[in-house]
Amino acid sequence: VSWFDGLRCEACHGSTHAVYPSIHGNDNVQSRNLQGHVGTLVQCDACHRSMPEVRLDGPHGMHPVGADWVDWHGDAAKALGAAACRACHGLDYRGTVLSQSHSDQTLSTKFGAKTFFRGARISCYACHNGPSSERANPNRPAVAQDATGATTDQPVVIQLQATDPDSNPLTLRIVGQPQAGRVALSGTTATYYPDPGFAGIDSFTFAAWDGAIDSNLATVRVTRRATSSNYGDGYPGTKGVVPSLTATAPTLGTTVQMTIGNSSGASTGAMLLASLERASLISMLGGRILTELDLQVVLQLPATGTTIGSAIPDNASLIGAGVFAQVIQVDAGARHGVSFSRGLELRLGR
Repeated sequence: VSWFDGLRCEACHGSTHAVYPSIHGNDNVQSRNLQGHVGTLVQCDACHRSMPEVRLDGPHGMHPVGADWVDWHGDAAKALGAAACRACHGLDYRGTVLSQSHSDQTLSTKFGAKTFFRGARISCYACHNGPSSERANPNRPAVAQDATGATTDQPVVIQLQATDPDSNPLTLRIVGQPQAGRVALSGTTATYYPDPGFAGIDSFTFAAWDGAIDSNLATVRVTRRATSSNYGDGYPGTKGVVPSLTATAPTLGTTVQMTIGNSSGASTGAMLLASLERASLISMLGGRILTELDLQVVLQLPATGTTIGSAIPDNASLIGAGVFAQVIQVDAGARHGVSFSRGLELRLGR
């Protein structure tokens, strides 16, 4: 293949030495439109008028995939020899990363319908019992279990579980990475690393390999946990005390309790600011305003402070949403007669 021929191939099929396309939706528009699923273009008839009747004459010695190859592959193996399958299906014919299914598909074989998820390894043991056997493989697939996890902005460890009815040793692997983070796997322990600003619900998939066939595809869902934390600097009042502003975890379907401290030690006026956005605005009164001014509530603050309750709807679409608050209060002991609390960030979740 010449230099320019190679470039023409990669225009559609992606770089020879890179994973293409990525997990991002926009990177898969062409693939979806042409072949009906994400990933590298592998369906010959997505562009060609008919499925070419070739053996190993496709790009990189590739054979066709799908229902047609189910019918043809036996004759091809006899004509070329089973050794021709090793380059992709492995020296032991049990599959490699080069023989993974590129789509979710169900294929009709003489051993019955066989279902493969995108990323499943296809080996000579997936249907019949190896390259030299015409009998069905008696091996039963393992069962991988769905799982859940919850995180804030920190990595979370999730234990994955799978069982094999034939008591074969299992090897777990991540099949589909999440959209809003990354997953590392060690044995049966998965560690989810959320991207900065992760909000909502994310998921990844895994499968268990018993040495011949894959398990089902299991899904792990990771949910943003409700958190409450302070940010920024306050501005002190009497005796150098910065008024406190704290809250319980803003869990969906509960009432969050916001506690406001009083820096003056006497009943005084105050204003609660709240917004869906942070800010850092100069106030000319010593402190900075740490939220946008979308909501302003005037309060009479008792000498010992107060607690305000606010109900949070049990609506999954709110998971990961942020609410930012701050309290400014009249305090004769403050340099400019006003003290400022630190900012309060409420991150809604389960």
